[in-house]
Amino acid sequence: MFEPEMYTNNKFSACSSFCEQLPLSANARRALTLLRSGYAMPKADIARSLGISAQAVTKMFTQLEALELIKRGAPDKGRVGQPTVPFMLNPRGAFSLGLKVGRRSFVLSLMDLSGAIIDSYQQTFDTPQTDKLEQFVSTHLPLLYRQLSQEERTRVVGLGVAMPFEIWNWPAYTRVPAVPLENWQHYNIVGALQHLSGLPVQLCNDDTAACEAELLWGNYPEPASFVYVYIGSFAGGGIVHHGKVLYGAHHNAGALGSLSVPDPAGQPAQLLTQASLYSLEQDLNTQQWAALWDGDTHWPGLAETLNPWLQQAARALAHAGLNCQAVLDTQHLIVEGNLPEWVKEQLVAAINEQLKHLDWRGLHAIKARPGLVGGNAQVMGSANLPLASRLFLHTPGH
Repeated sequence: MFEPEMYTNNKFSACSSFCEQLPLSANARRALTLLRSGYAMPKADIARSLGISAQAVTKMFTQLEALELIKRGAPDKGRVGQPTVPFMLNPRGAFSLGLKVGRRSFVLSLMDLSGAIIDSYQQTFDTPQTDKLEQFVSTHLPLLYRQLSQEERTRVVGLGVAMPFEIWNWPAYTRVPAVPLENWQHYNIVGALQHLSGLPVQLCNDDTAACEAELLWGNYPEPASFVYVYIGSFAGGGIVHHGKVLYGAHHNAGALGSLSVPDPAGQPAQLLTQASLYSLEQDLNTQQWAALWDGDTHWPGLAETLNPWLQQAARALAHAGLNCQAVLDTQHLIVEGNLPEWVKEQLVAAINEQLKHLDWRGLHAIKARPGLVGGNAQVMGSANLPLASRLFLHTPGH
């Protein structure tokens, strides 16, 4: 078992002079959010965008530079008058940890302030278990910290966790026995991980976190509105409306897996029974099943089994897209998942073919598009939680 004192002795603890100065003021977070777009901006542009005085921006940037959260670029000498100095995020100014808890894998990652994943560790399994999770975190957390200097270790602002809500309710659909999953119902994952890491811990639904990552790093024109579907062990998703992820009264908005769609016989079924990887794995042998979860981008030997599943999933996802459009009037149906790119492309093409044959009267027809962030979206979304809550404008999750 990992001892939290190990972090304190090696300056891994969240208790540091840096973290004690967080969270920042609202305007400082707004400025960092503007810079997170990836564009370097001079103070005058920041002041104009935020609607505050140049003096206020100068004072604020003095603080952000002292905290090493921003850095100066090369002066622009191509203008009349004094050269302007652009500012940008300092990627090594702060870090966060992200943990994806899945039904087939754990992934622990270290992210820098710019959103780049520095390093990750993954463990696959048949059954997620709480004791295995703690062992996985205890083993790999110190390995991630080795990527940082002693001073940088004090700049880790928290640990974000993305996992399916009510994971114990799903064993009937899978090969997973019921008893191990029941342990999750009374497991205080936030408290356990805070004890292990010595860091603040935030929890978010895994597909909502993936949707947040797609919005943040997908570079969509503002204001973005889309339905986001993530195909993993179970199909789920999220909703982006006017540039914001919808969380709902119970932080469960966008639970697309529960949508009612027709099965191949025309009978009502939930989307998760028709478009999840668990329904594909039922027809696979052990070697093929392992290929779904070991990171193999080719999925060897799955061609014969894959096509029927693709058609079934595409039909269900097309109906889900139609139903969502009737309520939300979105721009796109974004499809992402734990899939090789070539499989995702085939699925998107099959969905668009199905969408052509649906009744769009009274609605604006939409098309499916592949996600831009990739299958790593849940991992990136989990690591984004602490950074978003303490340094940037918008706070996802809860």
